[in-house]
Amino acid sequence: MEVPRRHSPLGLRNTGMETTTTNPVLKPEVAESIREEATAKYEEVRKEARQYTADSIRMIRRNPTESALASFGVGFLLAQLPLGFIAAGLVRLAFAALKPAALIYSVYKFAQEFGYIPQQRPPSVEGK
Repeated sequence: MEVPRRHSPLGLRNTGMETTTTNPVLKPEVAESIREEATAKYEEVRKEARQYTADSIRMIRRNPTESALASFGVGFLLAQLPLGFIAAGLVRLAFAALKPAALIYSVYKFAQEFGYIPQQRPPSVEGK
């Protein structure tokens, strides 16, 4: 039974023991080094998260009353925040930022359509 291959945005394909690339610009050596760096960073972050979790559990077990009071205090403060107003403000901000972006994009496409800006073509791949 063949295992389905997963593709990444960089065009990397993990086939088990080796990494191949579907991206014609990305060389296999570069792809392998990127994969190794990403794996090392993932393991480092995972180790730190486990250590943080273990330290937190140890602290909670040593000081259960203090931990419970702190969690109630944080919960109370979060309950006092006007989260509905904050969310509504973020949505308004997103729409306010979207209007100029849509205008700039439409002007760019208009200029491209009528020849003021040359059409961009993807770079040709050597060897094909």
